[in-house]
Amino acid sequence: MLASQRELFEMPRHICYLNAASYSPLPLRTQEAGRAAVARKATPWTIDAGFAHAQYERTRAAAARLINADVADVALTPSVSYGVATAAKILTIPRGSRVKRQGALFLIDATQSVGVLAMDVKRLDPDFVLFPTYKWLLGPYGRAFMYIARRHQGGIPLEQTAYGRRDVRAENAVYFADLRYASDARRFDMGERDYFISMEMAAIGMEMMAEWGAHAIAERLSMLTDRIAQELRGLALHVPDRSLRAPHLLCLAFKGGMPNGLIEGLGSEGIYVAPRLGRMRISPHVYNDEIDADRFVVALTRRLKG
Repeated sequence: MLASQRELFEMPRHICYLNAASYSPLPLRTQEAGRAAVARKATPWTIDAGFAHAQYERTRAAAARLINADVADVALTPSVSYGVATAAKILTIPRGSRVKRQGALFLIDATQSVGVLAMDVKRLDPDFVLFPTYKWLLGPYGRAFMYIARRHQGGIPLEQTAYGRRDVRAENAVYFADLRYASDARRFDMGERDYFISMEMAAIGMEMMAEWGAHAIAERLSMLTDRIAQELRGLALHVPDRSLRAPHLLCLAFKGGMPNGLIEGLGSEGIYVAPRLGRMRISPHVYNDEIDADRFVVALTRRLKG
């Protein structure tokens, strides 16, 4: 089983962070890359002409690897909502159409699954897959990716960018040499994609996840959520059966509703979980260990019985 990766993060022992489904902390390597990128922007004359291109292609490849996609089928976006808007613009739905009668489209918001649950777009054949990096992929905010099936890559992108065209370059003798759109998903890349401060940060987190592997990560997180679920049985709350939940998420429902101040009280002890729709959501990641799980159980039990 994959061991806890806590030493790769800036996480003091007294912190029990079980809230990856909201925001994940950044690995130390990612923090260092971010600081280096800020310093690089401070001295732009030191940046090689091919640096930005190498950065976003590295990041595109890292995203593609997580879902078994071809690199050319992945667009760089700032958010999942941007991807949804892009898909909406690509698609033309005739007035009066009805889903299933015309053939439903398959768009996956994989925000809470990519990297932890194995995904293979070549097997699933979705129309679109969207996911950001700031949760499970250990990356920064403002970085997201969009898989676009080739049958949809002829659409018009949200933004009109030079690199979305085949040959529009300031370095050329003729600026508008070829106005046709790029032939693959790169035509849908966001504007100002050269924001390389967060680009390398996103790549590092995704590369780490791919190296560990979704199966190993899911196995470890399932062990932690199973451990918590087992220890909580018998308390005045509902613990979903293992067959009804994902390996990395555990939501607890309270008889009579969640006690007031429970989330904040746990936070005062350095234990961080999230309230969601009247329930408590527990979402560990690779930096958590059995000590965290047991500490959470002890604290929650004491507060519910107290």
